[in-house]
Amino acid sequence: MKGLWPPSTPTGRLVVTTRRREAALVRRDRPLVEVGVFTEDEALGYLTAKRALTTTEEVAQWRALAADLGRLPLALAQAAAFITDKPLLTVAGYRDRLADRRKTLAQVVPGPGELPDEHRATVAATWSASIEHADGIPPVGLARPLLELASLLDPAGVPVAVFTADAILDHLAARLEDRVAVDDVHDALGNLHRLSLVALDPSRSARVVRVHALVQRAVRDSLTSDHLARLARTAADTLLAVWPDEDTDAGLGLALRSAAITLHTRTTPALWNPGGHPLLLRAGQSLDDTGMLTEALAHYEVLRDEARDHLGPDHPDTLSTGRALAVAKMRSGCTAESLTDLERLVADYRRILGADHPETLSTRNDLARGRITARDFAGAVAEFRLVVGDSREALGADHATTLAYRPNLVGALLAAGERSSVTGELELLEADCERALAPEDPEGMVIRGRIADWWGVVCGAAGAVVAHERLVDSRTRFPGPDHPDTLAARDTLATWRAESGNAERAVIEYERLLDDRTRLLGPDHLDTILNWNDLAILRTRTGDAAGGVTEFERLLDHCLRTLGPDHPQTLTARDNLAHCRAEAGDVTGAVTELEQLVQDRVRLLGPDHPETRSAQRALAHRRGDPSDRFEHIRRARAQRLADFRRDRA
Repeated sequence: MKGLWPPSTPTGRLVVTTRRREAALVRRDRPLVEVGVFTEDEALGYLTAKRALTTTEEVAQWRALAADLGRLPLALAQAAAFITDKPLLTVAGYRDRLADRRKTLAQVVPGPGELPDEHRATVAATWSASIEHADGIPPVGLARPLLELASLLDPAGVPVAVFTADAILDHLAARLEDRVAVDDVHDALGNLHRLSLVALDPSRSARVVRVHALVQRAVRDSLTSDHLARLARTAADTLLAVWPDEDTDAGLGLALRSAAITLHTRTTPALWNPGGHPLLLRAGQSLDDTGMLTEALAHYEVLRDEARDHLGPDHPDTLSTGRALAVAKMRSGCTAESLTDLERLVADYRRILGADHPETLSTRNDLARGRITARDFAGAVAEFRLVVGDSREALGADHATTLAYRPNLVGALLAAGERSSVTGELELLEADCERALAPEDPEGMVIRGRIADWWGVVCGAAGAVVAHERLVDSRTRFPGPDHPDTLAARDTLATWRAESGNAERAVIEYERLLDDRTRLLGPDHLDTILNWNDLAILRTRTGDAAGGVTEFERLLDHCLRTLGPDHPQTLTARDNLAHCRAEAGDVTGAVTELEQLVQDRVRLLGPDHPETRSAQRALAHRRGDPSDRFEHIRRARAQRLADFRRDRA
């Protein structure tokens, strides 16, 4: 081709098509045009040209099929030909075949002699040669195993860190019988990208690695059931390892949740063998922690049913999923139902594991907390006393778990009005923690933080300030002034300082904390942005509502630039700006802002999401029209469960 591409002639045009994308193909006189999949309208237009669509239902079915196939032109052509050649096969029936994990991709496209539009190979065969070629490019042998792992995860993209985690590197090293470095993985992913088997987009930090769903399907079809099960457990280990303890990055949390749920859907029952993989509950915890209560309920209900089917009703993992579901019900306002479930679970734990087993004690602790929610304060106090006593007998008085139950007893005593008992209990608990738990003990740090919070409840904000000053001093010494736990303690101290009436000093502390978080984490880190948000709120509370509006406008502009218009924190900043406008006297502007916020949350989260309903309640409040707090969860729960079951069928 040398000297012929492009042709040295002033007329004519030469077009070369390739699945490859690499620097050597690009020159100034040889422009590269990326051709992606069809848009939704293009896909429907193509299918309409193939078949006359006369009814709204037909159009909807073909549109749904285009989405199932990722609007890939090659796949659409072959699917349309397959359906046309089978007069009794409906589009809905074809979609069912396509979704059936028991059928391979080759079973839902035309055979080699039936291909349309002068195609020379089926969808699966088109990629097989590319996969083989990619696997032969140095580092040899890495492309295929990486693509196998990617075929189990979310096609919309996963973080690149998933492919460089220790569990994956160990898996690859065992496969190649040689050491595999992170750079080797990066190079192999680059080879897959060059041959259009994956798409790498470093600008999408949480979803760098994307693979078309049909490429994934073709790769999975080549795996034996045993190999698929091993890969599933390896992928689950990896997702759990890279998942941070707290979902402070909404984009990363969403990507990991999607990857986890996709993995489970595509490999069931692999993650239930030999027992339930912890990743399953971690995905539910992420939904719960981010306020997606209806989705968390549906997720846990499906897990509980699957655990019963695969492990039996008395397996510890079946009990764990049932407990997670019961706690989620409590958080969503289904208190009576949750208490019934927890009472049944406590009886099961006693029967199966014994009365003093840690899981039994922990479930009894959940039951006691539920009694507080149900306003059965006397019952909660009695239950917590028993839990603390039994934990002391089973684990020891100085065990971290026993000490961790005691702040719950303090809360129950306060709720029951037994304030005279609380001060002595707190003093004794504080002394026991100092004696039994080292300063660097992670559980000890949590317990000390809860003790400080309870001092605030017992003694008021001034008492909380004193307690949290001690906590900040302790954490500054260990784990150090720049540790996230120390920064979090300073954040809480500033909050209590404002509650105590010393707003001016609280503003100064928030400003210093914001400077430190900007220095340590960067201006775009979510903790930094949340700090800025709290500072703006506090400035508004000092009486400078107009200044608060200006501060929130600056914060919103920063969120729009760094996080994008649809990020949860961007929406939160807009929510706070609306309320700040109202405080400044601009109720009309606040209503306008909230109306737009409601529309965006409906678009992004759906009408029944808790945050959507929260925005609707805020709007109703500004209009003087209150609404029910939990009704949206109860109404949406059945539909969410039906959706989860359909997606996992």
